[in-house]
Amino acid sequence: MQKQIIIKTKDKKNNIYGVLDYKTKKDKLIIFVHGLTGHKNEHQFYNAAKYFTAKGFNVFRFDLYSGEKGGRKLDDCTIDIHVEDLNEVIRYFLVKYKKIYLVGHSLGGPVILRANLKPITKIVLWDPSVNLAKEDEDEQWYYFNKKINAYIASWGTSYLLNKKLVEEWNKLDYRQWYKNCNIPLKVICAGGGILKNTWKKIIKNFKPVNKLIIIKGATHTFDEAGVEEILFKETLVWFK
Repeated sequence: MQKQIIIKTKDKKNNIYGVLDYKTKKDKLIIFVHGLTGHKNEHQFYNAAKYFTAKGFNVFRFDLYSGEKGGRKLDDCTIDIHVEDLNEVIRYFLVKYKKIYLVGHSLGGPVILRANLKPITKIVLWDPSVNLAKEDEDEQWYYFNKKINAYIASWGTSYLLNKKLVEEWNKLDYRQWYKNCNIPLKVICAGGGILKNTWKKIIKNFKPVNKLIIIKGATHTFDEAGVEEILFKETLVWFK
């Protein structure tokens, strides 16, 4: 079953649109946080909803920006705004569930690691982003346009990015992550991507129980045949 849920942002000026998936109401909830230019219906989230509800969890997937009434626009967003909205989502469900788990993909990883994690039981990050300035080996996908005072990201389709979002991404401080994350953390990286190299270095600096898994042959969005199933199984193992 599905339930459409609208959560007001902290300032009450915008709406956060999401879908709650469930077979029966449980006391365990997984909240999914998408990455840059992503959305709640990407295959890894849409298919995860079916997988995890069958394993005894309820699932909430939401849009950090959307074309729906009152939804945020990507070019108005920053990482700080994403964090603020995730905190509102967590707060909304705190009175409804005994255990809340977080899963973040790509830029959703840093968003989670900067959020209020005190009520959270465990975290799994799927090929999470790192400091853009230090780690990006291919800067051709984004550039600054002085005329519009914004960045343009392009993967065939072009997107406007808030200047502050890119600046925050360039200044991500891993020490802040280590201090903020005091709960069990599992990172699942794509073997065919570049993010695994940084995570091999920094995962050991998290104080709580942690683990790094690398899926051979996988790319950043886990599109390859059979990869999604491995991704879900590794996530389930951690949450159980």
